[in-house]
Amino acid sequence: MLSVPAASVARAHAGAIAIGRVVLRCRRSASRIAARLRREEHGVAGEPSGRRVKLPRCGGIPGELRDGWPTPPVEASRLVSTVHNLRRQPIGELTVEDMRLLIGQDVGLGYLLPLALEVLRDDPMAEGDMYEGDLLAAVVTRSPAVWNEWPELGRELGVIVSELTDLPPSLMQETGRFLAR
Repeated sequence: MLSVPAASVARAHAGAIAIGRVVLRCRRSASRIAARLRREEHGVAGEPSGRRVKLPRCGGIPGELRDGWPTPPVEASRLVSTVHNLRRQPIGELTVEDMRLLIGQDVGLGYLLPLALEVLRDDPMAEGDMYEGDLLAAVVTRSPAVWNEWPELGRELGVIVSELTDLPPSLMQETGRFLAR
């Protein structure tokens, strides 16, 4: 897990409140566009076409949050370098895989969880590069403190998860732990 300076966390929280209003206004648009793009992404027999799924640009991570991290050292792992690069991308250009990776590292949760829930509402088994349902797994495995900070997002995720059936065993365990929190 990446270590983030406390000042960055405080700025992220303040920024999340401001951005939250913009994200909420864009929900209907985001849902329609994301669903259309996911339908277009799959060709015959559900095979991925290779097209990147882009979420609508309803704002980006504020500059002070994007720029708050130093440049990763040359010897940084691929994961660390990727996370640093993704923080510079506009939110509307992040793919399901990008969101999965950032959420899994607890980066930008105030901005990314609402977008991830939009995707999961339409396609609970949305997948990045790992496996079917990997975005859901990244979201439900966030610490209980995350859901205490954003209880309305936790309730919304609870509704999505409670309606799922026939999940793979590992994802069933993770969603069960989430619901039991």
